[in-house]
Amino acid sequence: MKKGKQVQWMHKVIVGTALFVLGSSLVVGAFENVHIVPEKVHEVR
Repeated sequence: MKKGKQVQWMHKVIVGTALFVLGSSLVVGAFENVHIVPEKVHEVR
């Protein structure tokens, strides 16, 4: 019983960490795109 709970907790931690990493990388990617787009617009002009 205890081992099952531990595995469940580990699973939650792993999933939470994975989601956090995914979310933060998406946010960073969005911020990078916001900075890249104006630069590209200036290059085109």
